[in-house]
Amino acid sequence: MKIAVLALTRGGQVIAERIRDSFAPGEVDLYFSKKLRENFSSINFREEACYFKEPLQEVVSKIMSEYGALIFVMATGIVVRILAPLLKDKTRDPAVLVLDEGGNYVISLLSGHLGGANELALKVAEKIKAQPVITTATDVGKKPALEMVAQKYNMEVEPREGIKEVNWALANGLKVEVFKEKGLALPPGFPFQAVEIKEDEAGLYMDLKGEKVSGINPAVIISSRLYNPDELSNIYPGKIVCLRPRDIILGVGCKRGISGEELLSFIREGFQEEGFSLKSLRVIVSVELKREEKGLLEASHRLGKEVVFYSPEELKEKMPLVSHSSFVEKAAGTGAVCEPAALLGAGREELLWKKKKFKGMTTAAARLPSGWWE
Repeated sequence: MKIAVLALTRGGQVIAERIRDSFAPGEVDLYFSKKLRENFSSINFREEACYFKEPLQEVVSKIMSEYGALIFVMATGIVVRILAPLLKDKTRDPAVLVLDEGGNYVISLLSGHLGGANELALKVAEKIKAQPVITTATDVGKKPALEMVAQKYNMEVEPREGIKEVNWALANGLKVEVFKEKGLALPPGFPFQAVEIKEDEAGLYMDLKGEKVSGINPAVIISSRLYNPDELSNIYPGKIVCLRPRDIILGVGCKRGISGEELLSFIREGFQEEGFSLKSLRVIVSVELKREEKGLLEASHRLGKEVVFYSPEELKEKMPLVSHSSFVEKAAGTGAVCEPAALLGAGREELLWKKKKFKGMTTAAARLPSGWWE
């Protein structure tokens, strides 16, 4: 995480430099008011620091997107007034810490969970021997916050608006029902006990051993599947928030010159057709020949996913398990691309869904049986 430390006064500058010196070189940048250099000429100022003459809010608005964390050594009120018009939402705002000029307290002010401000506050406090101030209710009450569980175990919350309601219930010691997809392995040390969703001819159901659920508080379902809302209402009468494990490996093949928009649309449609959340996509896999394919790279970039490329020789390992053709082998050096790539990426011998074809594009998926949380 790249960090910026800002100070306006001489006392703040001293604390900022202590913070900078406690981290590895290159991790922390310093921003000081130019007035310090003009009024304290006898002090040896650090040349690597940035000395600004613009209003502080203007400086912060320029650098905010460049850093994962901003640390202000000044009054909390100043920081609140500066940041208020610049904030977007908890998924995009940087971590923000505030310290007093004496270096006594390190306050986690913003993005405590997703942005990592709470963790950074503890780290900075330990480094400069200060007192960390953490005010998020789940941390104070030593309860697991939903977004932190998702972050730790490589999952995504859907919809994100549900985080607040789940955390409110957890912070107040209320019971939050947690369900999981049938057969889904959960990581060691997972903080929630989950009841497995079952299915028969009549649809989805739960074995709650006679226990009744009120539906007053939101429930959490851990699953990659897109369940029918009507079916879910049979399981739980209240609001449902999903934790999506990133456990789906998507194999992709495409003809040369395919556009990123076309491929992205095809990928989205495939997930929807098969009834799985695109948020569970872990990685895209393909053949080495496609390493420079602009459409594939664009689609993966827009999805925020890595693309892993396999050589034809590596794909041959899974070739006996899939259909293949001499035409594809002549073009790509391997008799098939999307299916063997998906199987190889997931370390499986069974596909989650078989090859889909449309206008020179192919996709197939496989699912990690375990270890998706790493």
